[in-house]
Amino acid sequence: MLNLPVLDDQRFEDIVTEAKKRIPQLCAEWTDFNEHDPGITLIELFAWYKQMQQYHLDQITADHLRMFLKLMGIVPEPVRETRANLLAAGKGIQEPFACGERLYSAGGVVFELEESWNPGHVRLCAAYAGRNERPDDITGLLNQWKVFYTLTREETLYLGFSFSGAKTDLELWVEIDDRHPSPRNRPAGPDDPPPRIFVIEAMDGARAVPVQVLRDETFALSFSGSLSLRLKEPLGVSDAGMGLPKFCWLRLRITDPGCEEDPAILGIAAGCGRLVQRQTRAESGDFTVSCGETASVELYTRLAASGERDLFVRDGRGWRLVSAAMEPAVRDGIAGVRCSFSAQDAAQDGAPNVRLCCRERDFAVRRAHTGLPGGRIDLLDGEETAATGCLRLMCARTFADGSVRYEDWTYVDTLEQAGPFDRVYTLDGDGLLFGDNLYGAAPEGGKEAVYLTGFALTDGARGALPHGQALLAPGRGGDEQPQAGAAFYVRPGRDAETPEDAAARLREQWRCDSRAATARDYEQVARRTPGRRVGLVKAIPHYRPENLFSQLEPNTLTLVAAPYSGRPRPLPDQRFLDCVAAQMERYRTVCTRVIVTAPVYVPILVRAEVLSKSGEAETARQAQERLELYFRECEPGAPVLLNDLLGVLGAAESVIGVRRAALTYKGSQCRHSEQGDVLIPKHAVAYLEKLELYVSER
Repeated sequence: MLNLPVLDDQRFEDIVTEAKKRIPQLCAEWTDFNEHDPGITLIELFAWYKQMQQYHLDQITADHLRMFLKLMGIVPEPVRETRANLLAAGKGIQEPFACGERLYSAGGVVFELEESWNPGHVRLCAAYAGRNERPDDITGLLNQWKVFYTLTREETLYLGFSFSGAKTDLELWVEIDDRHPSPRNRPAGPDDPPPRIFVIEAMDGARAVPVQVLRDETFALSFSGSLSLRLKEPLGVSDAGMGLPKFCWLRLRITDPGCEEDPAILGIAAGCGRLVQRQTRAESGDFTVSCGETASVELYTRLAASGERDLFVRDGRGWRLVSAAMEPAVRDGIAGVRCSFSAQDAAQDGAPNVRLCCRERDFAVRRAHTGLPGGRIDLLDGEETAATGCLRLMCARTFADGSVRYEDWTYVDTLEQAGPFDRVYTLDGDGLLFGDNLYGAAPEGGKEAVYLTGFALTDGARGALPHGQALLAPGRGGDEQPQAGAAFYVRPGRDAETPEDAAARLREQWRCDSRAATARDYEQVARRTPGRRVGLVKAIPHYRPENLFSQLEPNTLTLVAAPYSGRPRPLPDQRFLDCVAAQMERYRTVCTRVIVTAPVYVPILVRAEVLSKSGEAETARQAQERLELYFRECEPGAPVLLNDLLGVLGAAESVIGVRRAALTYKGSQCRHSEQGDVLIPKHAVAYLEKLELYVSER
């Protein structure tokens, strides 16, 4: 560990004393060293300057720490809002909700809908599953969300819905039980191959029509998440050709189960809403229209329906505020606004050229700016916290002919990496901070120099809520505060990360292997394979499976990998091996060849004769249990030692002694030692196939 130098190593008195000692050498005529002497006063003044400089040089401020972290590729993470899903109440509100409409928890925490939500649009009414012509009713099981249902390849899951209106888009929430000894890693990206393949079909009577899966957050039923579906045509009411109750039916089947565990489904819900803990004060919607005499755009959100609105059209210079006729509009029961305007000068470059800005009536979106470098604009009041993901603004620019256009500026975490002409800004404390023409450009001055097109407040970590918390919608229905639904799958928010927390995160990242060097490193990297649930993993240096018992292979490492599965002796499929091999390729050292292979399971037959003090059945049961436990703990390549098995059998409670024992194996890759042990290849795993036990009582 490096020893940090101490720069502030002198006190004020030490500096003054050291300076006084040097006076006789520099000026022998100076003999008055008392404090009343003007020269001593100057020495004390400069000593104070020196002491202050040393003190500040010795400090590592938050800005310094932030710059050091930036050099290491670490940026403190911004505030994160609490997010949750909303399950409609059984007898709650049936009318649709607009995007941005606010709901309240029992503690008064404000949540908003991320998108429009119609709780009465679709309901999951029945669920049947099985492999027979008459499936079993599991509706009550999936409604509890406590006991999981395991969906295998041989079974089919039928889901019955009731719809209000003809809809072809449907979103399902699937809750998956993931309580396994070996955790599943999150996929690295959307291109990662799923562990299994499933299909969803719409039932038109007995005819099955494929359904398009637009978005799969479950990673093929591996995690809890939503399934966004698109039907070719609205579902019709039928019995699915199986004599089921009359509903609109979907059928879910697993066509390729893969090599890992079968999905355990805890519950399924339809028509769920998405909540985010924030209070949006200003928002905007961008549109693209064709150039013409008249054009119109529509926006259906809470602020669009009830707030104040401004319309901007983008021409060759920038965004220009235009007059527009705004009238209320309704779509699918959700209120909004329709804006009609002239789009003759709209830019036609394919990018959005119309922007509709909406805001709360008591919120000022136009802010003044001095135009000076490094200017600030006060934005927050007291304990308020801005949601940086929603923060957007435009700055005015005046042209030579006196016309004014607004230009988009970009939010950045820090201005330190910005160039002198970059139109960027950041959030500094309680206000907005602009560049100083060295690190970021400075906007023009004026009373309306800045226009906030997006702004929202959040409570961060204080905005969390428990699973199952009821959300209220004041002003809806006959009750004073009717319940809209209950929250589930809550992702708690957090406050903005401090530089100290970011430094701790950096140290934690250093503990993770960025490059594999030892066999243990390779095993840890393999266990982190994205999207996979890795069970067995063993790294064997200087070994190739083809050579078996031959000499060492230099610069070669064989990695034995198998998935976690509820089935005995799981074997990986090619998808699994390819994913592990791709993970190894990213982390292996140069000039090291990594071979990823499946384990070879070697069946072992144990023949033994024991002397027992109990009956034959009880002795056989105890011996079987102990041997299965012994083989379950065998690692790849571990030989089966006859002496160990003698000890395992002799440790059984009902066994007095072992008279004789022998081991037999199946396969051409194994061999016996002189002591009767079974030697297996390094990438093989022994398992107990059969126990032939001869019991003689005392």
